[in-house]
Amino acid sequence: MSELKNKTVVITGASAGIGEAPGPEFAGRGYHLGLTARRFERLEILRSDILGGTGQPGLRIEIAELDVDQDETVAPVLHELFARLGGVDIVVANAGINRFTGVGKGQLADARRVIQTNVIGAIATVEAAAEHLVSRGAGQIVGISSLASLQAMPKQAAYCASKAAFSMYLDAARLELKRKNVAVTSILPGFVVTDIMPKIEKFPFAVPAAQAAREIVTLIEQRKPVGVVPAWPWKWLRPFSDISPTACGTSWREAGDPIVSTSYTLYGWHLSYFTGKALCYLRYKQAPFEHKAVDMFTLMRRIKRKTGAAVMPVMVTPEGEWINDTSRIIDHVEARIADRSVHPATGAALCLVPDGSLGR
Repeated sequence: MSELKNKTVVITGASAGIGEAPGPEFAGRGYHLGLTARRFERLEILRSDILGGTGQPGLRIEIAELDVDQDETVAPVLHELFARLGGVDIVVANAGINRFTGVGKGQLADARRVIQTNVIGAIATVEAAAEHLVSRGAGQIVGISSLASLQAMPKQAAYCASKAAFSMYLDAARLELKRKNVAVTSILPGFVVTDIMPKIEKFPFAVPAAQAAREIVTLIEQRKPVGVVPAWPWKWLRPFSDISPTACGTSWREAGDPIVSTSYTLYGWHLSYFTGKALCYLRYKQAPFEHKAVDMFTLMRRIKRKTGAAVMPVMVTPEGEWINDTSRIIDHVEARIADRSVHPATGAALCLVPDGSLGR
């Protein structure tokens, strides 16, 4: 048990799932708490359990009923809670839901609810938190996203889309709020055993909620921009996961082009600067290509065997030649498709398509 800190944390969706476990963990580290959820009676039980379990004299826990689906009520409820607590330092936008939704299965209502809770409700929470923390001159906003924001999964289209949207919103908020001394942390949980998803313990690398809570709170205290939970193995596998499992930005030349008759294949990490540079270049040149995500086997076995080094990006030419250097990739394509030369004045020029707009 730590001594009480002069810091207060508010957590939405704190009555169940991933949101329930950080409360006791924060309290054990000496933070005062504000907890919100739809089920007020569950919050009362949780508050009693935390106060009895920590034995912290002077620990303060305030609770409030909040349904983030009613987004017009989010700001008023949170600001009233902030005032009761005498101001807060950290706001965790955790409230979220999951539904299995099949594409074309007549489940639009379920998909709409997922988007409403995970995107609109979450954004409403961040908006209220930002107003409060900016007025205080400092603070931290934490958004609970998901590794599903990085990788599409069947029967989870709405959920994956909602978490990808929230992650991007958090990224933009981080850029805007940095100069106002408000940090933004995005937490990407993998499989965490809670009462929200049945039989999740059967999934690979699933961890207990208490372990996830310890890692989440540590990442928040370290003010990390982005954190993956559990760190092992997802932290190490994340660079090998492409956000999109499909071809990225493929652009084709005119049919029957005598210069390039079949497509290139580009292997690379989505978040890599050099992969992005090669992608933009191929788009600008209108070269036919397929962008493939890289898994550990492909990197360590196939690519290393073909090129002699496990580095990214790597391009395979239509003739089967493997090229593993960005400069060599550009030189090769420049020689093959010389009619659209690239002027190296600005890096942005590489992302332009023939009509002068930015490549998508």
